[in-house]
Amino acid sequence: MVAAGGIFPLLAAGTEATVAGRLAAALRSGVLRAVGFRLDEAHLPVLPSITLSEYDDCCAAADLTLVDRFATWDAAPTTAAATPSVSTAGDSLRVRPAVHAPRHRRVRGR
Repeated sequence: MVAAGGIFPLLAAGTEATVAGRLAAALRSGVLRAVGFRLDEAHLPVLPSITLSEYDDCCAAADLTLVDRFATWDAAPTTAAATPSVSTAGDSLRVRPAVHAPRHRRVRGR
């Protein structure tokens, strides 16, 4: 399941846990959810309603375990200059880190 477009930081304050729970309920066991958003002013029209830590707490409350976090959709690693924007999470019973490996990695410079 993919939730792109920065939905979490734009939700009404206080609704994030409900949305995380409803998205989790739509997942089959063992399926990953990829959510992409940034929390900086350059990427949002308003101040975000949630922090990355609060987002992680909402996922944990919905029985989703963080699998990995990337700076971009093509799985670039996070760095001090590249803030996290894509988080993958799945149910805590069957998700294995190897599941999230991208099928096709873009090779830069080719």
